[in-house]
Amino acid sequence: MWFELTWERYLAYKRPRISDGAYENLERDGRNHIVPFFAERQLQAVDGTVVERWMQKFADDVEDERIAPKTVNN
Repeated sequence: MWFELTWERYLAYKRPRISDGAYENLERDGRNHIVPFFAERQLQAVDGTVVERWMQKFADDVEDERIAPKTVNN
């Protein structure tokens, strides 16, 4: 199963369970930061190494001032 499809199912699952504001934040963060990195991967292929690479990308972006530290910390 592809990550992007799983993400869409996760959003549908979470929608009635969280506040409107929390859902908006989750959807936005997914669209901006999670899905672009993971979308083309099979869900089974997402392991600790892949997540560490994703986290390192955030650290690199903060260091290069492409994103604010708060973006990573939230």
